[in-house]
Amino acid sequence: MVGSLGFDACIDYKAEGFPQSLKAAVPDGIDIYFEKVGGGVFDAVMPLLNTSARIPVRGLISRYNATSLPDGARTA
Repeated sequence: MVGSLGFDACIDYKAEGFPQSLKAAVPDGIDIYFEKVGGGVFDAVMPLLNTSARIPVRGLISRYNATSLPDGARTA
């Protein structure tokens, strides 16, 4: 299916080991990522972003009711 549709890879974001599968699918890193939910996918993408990567952010719904910053977050 991946080859017939012209994709380089197809991974299940709900599968165990998703961050490792994502890393294997993007050996050269990520240059652009469209964000609208936040959460586990966003957390897996962040360390794989290339220098000068672009992230259009439409929302971070998974963090709307957060009362504190995520672990490891820094403030200015």
